[in-house]
Amino acid sequence: MTYPLAKLFGSAWGGYLFASYFNGYGEDILDYNQRRHWIARIGYSIAR
Repeated sequence: MTYPLAKLFGSAWGGYLFASYFNGYGEDILDYNQRRHWIARIGYSIAR
């Protein structure tokens, strides 16, 4: 999920506020067969 920072802080800011949630197996190749109960991330993104 992304939200433009220009709507929050005015037109001088570029980029997006980023939030993601993962629940399941194999988020990456190193733990493809291990169950992850949940992972949440919040950050800054320059592209959607």
